[in-house]
Amino acid sequence: MHKPFSGLEKIPFSPQSQERLTLGIRRMQRKEASRKSALSGIASFASLLSLCASFAYLVSIAQASGFSDYLYLAFSDGSVALYSRELMYSLLESLPALALALVCTAVLASFWSLSRLRRNFGRAHFVIA
Repeated sequence: MHKPFSGLEKIPFSPQSQERLTLGIRRMQRKEASRKSALSGIASFASLLSLCASFAYLVSIAQASGFSDYLYLAFSDGSVALYSRELMYSLLESLPALALALVCTAVLASFWSLSRLRRNFGRAHFVIA
């Protein structure tokens, strides 16, 4: 497989042109890292925004389906142990599965995009010469 610029080490460069070439390569790497950092920042913002929206959707659907009432009943009443099987079935029936899947997807997307942002931001702004 042919690697680009693989024969450059065989060409004799003057020290000035080698320094200019090195600086040009570093400038291009920094510009690319800045571009990736900006795109990662936009993706992180969008994923955090979708996380907030999906969590609000989860809360509203949980209240509308009665899931929060059943959950409150499970922790507030001591006699629930007698009817635990029926309570578990009621909780499972009223569980907002789609909203829960949206929240889980948004959490995973947020973690992924924030980790990419952290890595790309470090490369763009803290390049060691």
